[in-house]
Amino acid sequence: MAPSYFSKLSARDFIYENLIGQRINWLDNNFPGVCNSTPIDDAPTISNSGVSVFPSPIIDYVIFDVFGHTDCLITLSDVTGREVYKSTPVAAGQFVLNCNFLQSGVYLYSATQATNGKVISNGKLLKQ
Repeated sequence: MAPSYFSKLSARDFIYENLIGQRINWLDNNFPGVCNSTPIDDAPTISNSGVSVFPSPIIDYVIFDVFGHTDCLITLSDVTGREVYKSTPVAAGQFVLNCNFLQSGVYLYSATQATNGKVISNGKLLKQ
């Protein structure tokens, strides 16, 4: 009988691999949007209630195109929930964020109204 895949993993590796899979599944189920690795020229736009976010995956910068809202706050968090960036209030139009300070990985963004905290849009982004 051939050895199973699991017999090749240490207990630590097995737990780590399951934890990553569970987190990715949770993100997919709780944050709408697209997170893929298409070239920047063909990158999809994530459009959700007044904010378009592109490109995804991120290399150097990400653009938040805010429409229909006068003031909103843009927040980025890592997958552990730690806030890594929070903007000052952003007016309607394009807001460009230099992302060179971010490590490679998955990040969650949220756009909320500055006046009442109502969520305008949220989703996930991939930083290469």
